[in-house]
Amino acid sequence: MAAAAVALWQPQEEGLREICGLLERHISPNSDQSRIWQQLQHYSQFPDFNNYLAFILAHAEICEDIPEELDVDVPGLSERPINILMPRLLQFFQSPHAVLRKLSLGSVNQFIVVVPTALFMSMDQYLQGLFVLAHDSSADVRKLPRLRNVIEYILQVSKDPDDEVALEACEFWSAYCDANLPSDGLREFLPRLIPVLLSNMAYADDDESLVDAEDDDTVNVWNLRKCSAAGLDVLSNVYGDEILPTLMLLIQQKLSTTNDSAWKEREAAVLAIGAIAEGCINGLYPHLPEIIAFLIPLLDDKFPLIRSITCWTLSRFSKYIIQGIDHQNGSEQFDKVLMGLLRRILDANKRVQEAACSAFATLEEEAAEELVPHLEVILQHLLCAYRKYQRRNLRIVYDAIGTLADAVGGELNQLKFLDILMPPLISKWQQLSNSDKDLFPLLECFTSIAQISVKVRPKVGQMRIMSSCQIIVMLCRLPGLLRECLQHNGSSAATVAVGSEGKFEGLAIEQAACKQA
Repeated sequence: MAAAAVALWQPQEEGLREICGLLERHISPNSDQSRIWQQLQHYSQFPDFNNYLAFILAHAEICEDIPEELDVDVPGLSERPINILMPRLLQFFQSPHAVLRKLSLGSVNQFIVVVPTALFMSMDQYLQGLFVLAHDSSADVRKLPRLRNVIEYILQVSKDPDDEVALEACEFWSAYCDANLPSDGLREFLPRLIPVLLSNMAYADDDESLVDAEDDDTVNVWNLRKCSAAGLDVLSNVYGDEILPTLMLLIQQKLSTTNDSAWKEREAAVLAIGAIAEGCINGLYPHLPEIIAFLIPLLDDKFPLIRSITCWTLSRFSKYIIQGIDHQNGSEQFDKVLMGLLRRILDANKRVQEAACSAFATLEEEAAEELVPHLEVILQHLLCAYRKYQRRNLRIVYDAIGTLADAVGGELNQLKFLDILMPPLISKWQQLSNSDKDLFPLLECFTSIAQISVKVRPKVGQMRIMSSCQIIVMLCRLPGLLRECLQHNGSSAATVAVGSEGKFEGLAIEQAACKQA
């Protein structure tokens, strides 16, 4: 009945503010208690006074005394009492009155153990409010979040057999870290949390990505696997090497299972290594040569998704692979990684092609001049991929070629390299209409090549000059092409247009040099 009364009667803000102010002063140790009681007695003469007190206190007391009884059907009520109370309680998380924030938070916290449907459906709102109130200006409010109970509950739900339920729960771990809450609050749970996240990172039997591993079109859906990996990544950046003793033991156990039926466990272990590559690098760095040496053979694993994730994980260590070139066996290991990724660029599986090409582009950015001795073989592989790939993955090849040009600069400006690189790209450009969306990444690739390939020197020979002039003619048309692309395709071309800004400086000089030659 109290819940029904609350549902029917609505307080006025002014009266609510007055009563809350008195209650706040009442709990203050330095307040004049007799004066406060006089004011409360004065307010009690007004007809609505009891309603205000009931509204403020009944929520808290009912929730504390009989929380489970509020989540039952009541004759005469169209909804369960908790369905009426919960939205109001969550709304009061944002009240300007500390008393209401305290009472509403304390009331909702009573339901953490039983978790009625009304709270479960509003869990995001509750957690967001909880994180805010953990930093509340009122010390009384800050004492109440009971994050320990919440963490315990979320940890259990993160293991729920229903992936959708577990996914909602796993969002909590990144949100907790992003909310800048005290890291000590989660630290004691890490030995139990990390195994849960690692378990969730294994492909489910019905994961669409397993089907798509052999398909042209990959469905990029946010799922429990990706969410758990993201959570592990965030945790590694907050707790660093603290998580390694627990995590690395689990990773070693998963990698030691070599039978085919355990390939998903091995794949999840490789994903975990990549996820912690940044956050735990201090602890991993002394063992990096061994880690890289272990990963390289996995580039040739029989399971395509292991080959794919290994490409990504190696790319996460690109910076450190390059830094280690001057160390013992570092140069040899770099060569093995480079050639391994190039092999996978030509993989028969399109999922692996995509991962390898993206990973190689990341390696290019870090390697720069270290790529120069390998330029010819790199171009041969990229152009072979260019001929082999279908439409979607072609865009990644364009990116890898453009990144290569940015990385090695003028070293690419040699006739033997341009003869490999330019004819197929120019041929593709001539085949595409200005309204074709595939033109965007190709033009972006050209703008990178433009920086190094139009610096004509007459002494290099007529063939080189003709090739350079052809490039210049094409490049001089790029601004107009970009405008046409924008007219045909709208804002999707804006990224290319903005990225190309400033890359056409000096073309007039180069064109004049071509004419003189």
